Amino acid sequence: MTERSLRLTFDNAPIGIAILRPDGGLLEVNAALCDLLGVTKAHLMAARLQGVMHPDERDRDGDLLAGWLPGTDERRLIDRRLSHVSGYWLSCQLSVVLVRDNDGTPLHLIVQVVDLTARHALEQELRMAAVEDPLTGLGNRRALSEHLRDSQRRQARDGDGVGLLYVDLDDFKAVNDTYGHDVGDRVLIEAGRRLRGQMRGSDTVCRIGGDEFVVLCTPVQGAQALRALETRLASMPPVMTLVDDKPVTVSASVGSVMVGPDEDLDDALRRADAAMYRSKRTSREGRERDSPRHEATRAGSRPETPKEEFWKNAPGHGSEGTR
Repeated sequence: MTERSLRLTFDNAPIGIAILRPDGGLLEVNAALCDLLGVTKAHLMAARLQGVMHPDERDRDGDLLAGWLPGTDERRLIDRRLSHVSGYWLSCQLSVVLVRDNDGTPLHLIVQVVDLTARHALEQELRMAAVEDPLTGLGNRRALSEHLRDSQRRQARDGDGVGLLYVDLDDFKAVNDTYGHDVGDRVLIEAGRRLRGQMRGSDTVCRIGGDEFVVLCTPVQGAQALRALETRLASMPPVMTLVDDKPVTVSASVGSVMVGPDEDLDDALRRADAAMYRSKRTSREGRERDSPRHEATRAGSRPETPKEEFWKNAPGHGSEGTR
């Protein structure tokens, strides 16, 4: 291959290539590397390759040669963030080849630069999808499981208490069935936002399905401290959204359990779910004792059925709209 052919190959290569002196100075760069970084050849030659690296990852001049001894592997893969002229960082993989003369003296480095930014973004998106509820942005069941294992390891090491709060939205199905999934989704998103706002920074709020949320509380100094957190959530104002400029509100029932250092997530969730239903039943019985329906029953008149009562109070339905 002639020198002219080599030059054309270098200049027209589809990936960025730089040739560096042993001291880190640039000998040559091709058009693909300049296009990748959005700069001219003159600008890049003046800046040096080290100058466009992220400060946290920047090698001192000559450090790309560190550890390269005669007879060792002459190729390396190095991950670096490189600066684009527009101000953002590109996640790049640098394939570095050391070229020596006949007596083993380093002559120069050939660096091929591959932009992995889109690939890394997709990988991050996939990682988040594996542990994040797409509707609320909260952690999902898998995230809860991972956080619980981490908390249990700290519990075994440091003695930090671990608790679960199981949160269920009351009558959510009726709202979803009556107003549709768009309204139901708004309620779930607002519920997630409210829960995050109520909890401590060390707690983890997750949505594990439907209208069920779980808060991993750590550290917790015993069952009494966990009950105080439960009371905080149970006292939270009802979640509200507007339908036809009228409010639709949904309250929540909360149950709590302390979790042992070796307890399985499924077992802990079953106990927390049972505690939540006991709380829901107690609250419902209290509301029924204080409700007009209960008073009407005591007075001997026929009370409205739950269905009649719901439709009577539903936005968009007047007194004639009972179904």
